[in-house]
Amino acid sequence: MFVATNVNLPYWQEAQAGLTDAQTDGRERRTLAGPDKFDPPRRTESVPESCESKPAGIMISVGAAGAVQDAIDTAIAQGIP
Repeated sequence: MFVATNVNLPYWQEAQAGLTDAQTDGRERRTLAGPDKFDPPRRTESVPESCESKPAGIMISVGAAGAVQDAIDTAIAQGIP
């Protein structure tokens, strides 16, 4: 799971394409999550929402690390790297 700051930006759409191309084993979904416009609070909410699907890991595009620290700590406490 990759949480971006704005999933509609071409930059992050290219990242999604790379995640999809890297999906070779057929077992793990590699998906892009986050707001569809620049919305830092919504991006922060996307982290715990991503945890609900029990991903093997979460990558986060962080503009302000402190804004997502609690969400990151929660994911780690759930055993999600």
